[in-house]
Amino acid sequence: MTLQLQEHEAESLRLALDHAASRLPTEKINFRKLAKGWQAFQDGLIVFDGARKGEQFKPYSYQSAAFNSFFAHPKTALQWSRQTGKTISTGAYVTYLAKQAPGLTALVASFRHEQSILLLDAVYGWSRLHTDPAYRDNLPRRRATTHIYFRNGSRLFAVPHGEASLGRALDLLIFDESQSIPDDDLRSSSPTQSATGGRRIWIGCSYAPEGFWYEVTEAPKRHGFTLIRVPYQDALAPNGPLIAEAVESDRLLLSPSQFKMNYELVAIAGINRFFDRLAVETCKVAGPLDPIPQGVVWVAGWDHAIVHDESILMAGPVVGGVFHQNLVLSFPRGMPLNRQAERIKEVLPQGCALTVDSTGESGIQALSECARLSIQTQPFDYAASDAKAHLMSDTWQWIQQKKVRLYDTATIDQLVAFRFHLSSSGHEIYGDSSRADDRVNALALAIQAARQPMYDFGALGSWEIGEPQEGPSLRSFLARLER
Repeated sequence: MTLQLQEHEAESLRLALDHAASRLPTEKINFRKLAKGWQAFQDGLIVFDGARKGEQFKPYSYQSAAFNSFFAHPKTALQWSRQTGKTISTGAYVTYLAKQAPGLTALVASFRHEQSILLLDAVYGWSRLHTDPAYRDNLPRRRATTHIYFRNGSRLFAVPHGEASLGRALDLLIFDESQSIPDDDLRSSSPTQSATGGRRIWIGCSYAPEGFWYEVTEAPKRHGFTLIRVPYQDALAPNGPLIAEAVESDRLLLSPSQFKMNYELVAIAGINRFFDRLAVETCKVAGPLDPIPQGVVWVAGWDHAIVHDESILMAGPVVGGVFHQNLVLSFPRGMPLNRQAERIKEVLPQGCALTVDSTGESGIQALSECARLSIQTQPFDYAASDAKAHLMSDTWQWIQQKKVRLYDTATIDQLVAFRFHLSSSGHEIYGDSSRADDRVNALALAIQAARQPMYDFGALGSWEIGEPQEGPSLRSFLARLER
């Protein structure tokens, strides 16, 4: 073991001992009592960044209201416009608690991980420039990028979302970008302060008029929260840091919906819906199609599952370039894939082109079962980063162009509820784990089959299982036929 590593381990041990000696894990912090020392701490704060760097910190009225609520109430919701000082306010509070309550355990979670880390940077800034040397002496040190430890045993973790809060006994939990954090993460935060009697601070703007964050901002008392709401109009200089000209510049850059959500704090209905409700409902017709013309091409999509989710088969004829959902077949959870494939073989018309999700081990098994039963199959691999984006975009276009006829109410409901959002790393996410979307996927896979040129099915027989179904493999397959 190197000397540097020995020193690191010794320092970690010392911090652990300091934490154990300073405050027992089950000992609750008296937040109301700590409020008495806040004014002296606030007077010593020196702005660490921005246009007022080096000046004494003078909070705006809404920031003072937030500080008062942090001490007086167990749960505070800050619904503030962009650029109103949410991060620096909560960072100052963490800096104070870390010194005054040795052994504090705090966690900040946000939709984007980098947003969580910004709060750690604020804690560094407030500690480094405070006029009281006691706070500079308690300057935290970092372990990796996401953990900081203070000299007196207090610690602060930065994580994405809120899942990492589960199982931790926290004195302080901060959720930033709460409007984008999944409901399950928001709701699961309740047990984290049950043993410590800690504080909870949720910060965010607005998004859609649904979800737990929306419930909290609409009825804070019902959920035990104190709500402090600051639209941009209430934070314009001199009452806040926002400059009117800069806000108007943002108004031109942002879409009207983005501006209303981020600055005016107005929830926008349908902002997170991928499929337009009216367009989807227009596709619903009384049916099914009867009689079905002779000689039409049949296509199907199979969203398979073997454990938790329900397997769905969506099939129908393509008549005049329009896909008619004539059949929806659901399989019980846990049904083996070989049994599912055998059932598909029974119900699908001869020559039907079946598109199958080929991703993962179950996808490979599904293709294998189709090959065993000589079912005409087109694999679709979700593994590519933009695969589902293309799949759902094609489905959206067919719905907008009224090239789909749907007879199944459950499919309509899933399409209307289908969500689209960006992940914490900026990737596009289609669907929501809290809502069923298996019928949407099966429909999208069926449309993928229907979009193929007519020579792709029927006359050419089955695809070669395991090969990509676009690009060079298709051209080489046609070339072999021509020879």
